[in-house]
Amino acid sequence: MYPSQSNPFQAVSSYQNVGVQTASPARLVCLLYGTFDARLAALEELAQTGAPLTSSMLNRPLEVLTELEHSLDMEQGQSIAANLFNLYRYMRDRLQSRDNVLDNVREVRRLLAPLQAAWNELAAAPQPQAAAVRAQLA
Repeated sequence: MYPSQSNPFQAVSSYQNVGVQTASPARLVCLLYGTFDARLAALEELAQTGAPLTSSMLNRPLEVLTELEHSLDMEQGQSIAANLFNLYRYMRDRLQSRDNVLDNVREVRRLLAPLQAAWNELAAAPQPQAAAVRAQLA
């Protein structure tokens, strides 16, 4: 059933749902990384103003990080998955630390940037190239 054209928000939501439901696993990881980075950027902006960051403000990025952790296939990914899991745990620890919050958020964003770039390249690559990119990541 198509969404009502009188409700543009419902149409956008339906479009986004179809995009997520039909996305490749690599594209889903890209979406999670993008969401995670956007949430971190918002935290960074708030922290720059001197506003105190509450634990509830950290909930959204931490929820995305949890999704990234749960998306790991430890059996198939072996050492890569284990390394990513350890990195995600480190990111979590940094975000939950109350010392130097702005520095911690910036550090997590710096750690995220190369991962996000690699996954974006992987998701955009045609299948034969995607295998080569995966081999480079290993």
